[in-house]
Amino acid sequence: MEEKSALVPVKDILLSIWSSTEIEIIDDLSIKQISEPVGYIEPELKEIKKSHSPFIIISAPGAVGKTTFAKYSARAKNGYYWDLSKIKLASNTFSGTLLETFGASKMSDVLSDISTGSINLFIDSFDEAEIISGLDGIEKFLKDVYHYAKNSPRPNIVLFSRSETAGYIQLIFDTLSGTESYSLYEIDYFNEEAAAKFIEYRITQRSDIEQNQRAKNNHQKHKTPFEKAVKNIFSAIAIGINQNSESFWDDDEIRSFLGYSPVLETIGDFLYDMNYEEISQTFEQKQTVEGGLEIISDFINKILKRDQDKFLTGLRERVVSAPNNFDWNSIYTPDDQIKFVLNLASRNPSLWHNVDLKPVPNWLEKDFKESITTFISNHPFIRNGKFSSPALRDYVLAKLINDDKFSEPCLRSLNSGQYVLTSLFVHFYSKFYDKECYGNHLSYIYESSTSKASMSDNLLTFVKKTNNHYEVEIINANRINSSNLRMKCVVDDHIPLEFTRRILNAQIDIDHDVVIGRESSSFEISNTEINSRKILVKASELIVTTHFDQNSILIAKEIENSNYNLNIKILGNGKLLVNGDGTNKYPWATYRKEIESNSIEGVRPHLYNLKRIMEPFRKHGKNEFAKQYEFIDNEIIKDSIERRLLLKYMIEIGIIDKNTSDKKYYMNEQKSIEHGINWMGLKNLDYNDALITFLKEFQKKYSTELDNSQ
Repeated sequence: MEEKSALVPVKDILLSIWSSTEIEIIDDLSIKQISEPVGYIEPELKEIKKSHSPFIIISAPGAVGKTTFAKYSARAKNGYYWDLSKIKLASNTFSGTLLETFGASKMSDVLSDISTGSINLFIDSFDEAEIISGLDGIEKFLKDVYHYAKNSPRPNIVLFSRSETAGYIQLIFDTLSGTESYSLYEIDYFNEEAAAKFIEYRITQRSDIEQNQRAKNNHQKHKTPFEKAVKNIFSAIAIGINQNSESFWDDDEIRSFLGYSPVLETIGDFLYDMNYEEISQTFEQKQTVEGGLEIISDFINKILKRDQDKFLTGLRERVVSAPNNFDWNSIYTPDDQIKFVLNLASRNPSLWHNVDLKPVPNWLEKDFKESITTFISNHPFIRNGKFSSPALRDYVLAKLINDDKFSEPCLRSLNSGQYVLTSLFVHFYSKFYDKECYGNHLSYIYESSTSKASMSDNLLTFVKKTNNHYEVEIINANRINSSNLRMKCVVDDHIPLEFTRRILNAQIDIDHDVVIGRESSSFEISNTEINSRKILVKASELIVTTHFDQNSILIAKEIENSNYNLNIKILGNGKLLVNGDGTNKYPWATYRKEIESNSIEGVRPHLYNLKRIMEPFRKHGKNEFAKQYEFIDNEIIKDSIERRLLLKYMIEIGIIDKNTSDKKYYMNEQKSIEHGINWMGLKNLDYNDALITFLKEFQKKYSTELDNSQ
């Protein structure tokens, strides 16, 4: 079992930070003091690493309250909240923004107070900043932060980031001053008590915005039925995720769903101004294995249907006369609503842009449009002209991303840098499109799938042709009961495989094109091998992060970069290896690796499957070559006949030992080396004679079974 990190209260972290010196702000574009009280339900924090350093990194899976925590902390310590999503990061952004914020006359005092720990900065939105400014911008910004604050005698710079970007921030600090240059904490998902409080807070917050005193008092006035309704909803969702869990708040997978802010917001919106007795009875009867997502989707559909009824009631009162046979439910349908919502939230030319108004007859059109104009801004999916909740936003985007008329505004919103996807996007996408995705959407599928990852998770991504179609898998090597992702993936001559921000811990082996990065931005690749027909790099900078000396490999018939000034940067002690047409030119020539194609001719599929079997055995740089039966059999071998035969062969000749006492497979390093199987050799594309012989002997022994499996 992996040792769990110590849990620490939020107040202990804040006690280590002194109250900030106050200096007048003359321009609060991105830096401001938080004057209003911040409603905040305190989570638990995992202490990953503590040091006597000025820098604290607060990491969290996506949508787990980083921004609220940052604002809450800034107000509690009289410090300054810094929103990086509002500025472009580059060299001197740190000092330049401070200059604009406080003015030239106070600049010397500000920098002095930062270096002595007298000014506290709570720096947020690194994930949005990455989309806007790229990883290169973040690196330059962090170097400036480190330069000015490194001598502070106490913690005064707190950085808030999603887990993936936090890994990059750590690597930058490691290269600047070693691993003791920062403390690292991770926000955990809410426990049962905090989750219930969060739902109450959501209802109260919405009641205040809508000035609905009845709704505000409802859950307080009927406390017992309300608490029972919440408990029954929790139980129904938990049983749907894992019916065998005895204590679902102790089950990591269930808690990561039930303790997840977007889910709790959706539950809160569903319970808003409702009859709690009826809801309690309904969900007491839903203690089945329907699945948590089905319930969340049902909540959202009920919210949309309720808003349709509310709108139609007002519209019918407004219309003087109408034909008796008119079908009122044919207008302002749930599907229409989310199109109006997207038009408003994405600032499309008009609310009616690309919405089919044919069901609205001529006699109703004027009243309908006037009513929509005033009504839509109060839609439960909207607040202040923006999406009111990440869950509701991701529902809309997933629903409309494949719509011919609305895919463009969806993609524009996804690439805008305004927000980062939650894990619900991929759940909704999978549900709406029957577990099939398009290759040019894979970047969003990947971002959403990895958004719930914590610092202790080890996510592995695979894309490979299976049974005449491509399949994408994202599996968690550290959680056997994790709800891993498997989807068909449509890739052809017109639809490439695309990743726009990063790809980590992946094996991709396809016969079509792969596109990585966006123009004028950076792209992170780590511990990844891509083998394809063509690789097109659109990014202006390719950053190869090599934690634990891991390499990344790009192999294609043609490797091309659309930016002729592409910069390649290696962070860590590993390598980038490339092979293909175009790699003898700038900037690839330095990283070119010659491969004797004849040596692996005919055994390339076996080589892929060998790497796939071996990949999970070493995790996060730890040296125990072991993994549970259940994970290897169910997640890695799965239904692949070739991988099952290869594992069987490796057991037969002693490369892998099967230990029945602890139900683990162990990699025998000595036997592996004898057969030319060296993990670093595989990652360096060093295919020795012993390895090729091993693969050919496997192929010969199981030729009949392998032929029959095709």
